[in-house]
Amino acid sequence: MWKPAPDRHSVWQNVNHVIFWRKYTKAVADGAAKPTKEDVERENFAEPKDTSASAWQRTLADLEKSHRDIEAIIADQSKPIDRAKMHLAHDAYHMGQIQQLLAMQGMSPVL
Repeated sequence: MWKPAPDRHSVWQNVNHVIFWRKYTKAVADGAAKPTKEDVERENFAEPKDTSASAWQRTLADLEKSHRDIEAIIADQSKPIDRAKMHLAHDAYHMGQIQQLLAMQGMSPVL
């Protein structure tokens, strides 16, 4: 939850952001309803309401599931993958931010 400044995002918020946009991409690929503008405003870089260790573990499980969902979209030749491929750069960018936040706190990088 640590932030380098009040107007910056935490590791957790960055993870929530990645999960949100992967879910958005899955909805597009599945032909489901996209999140509304209000959903985007509420969930993009969302601050967690529950900051317990178990809530963090659920967030990590959601991150893993969202990764598997993107893999499945890319593997399914019947699905359009342009948006899913965008996650390679998007997620790498935010992983870099997460690595920097960890380094600023004297923590080891995620490998």
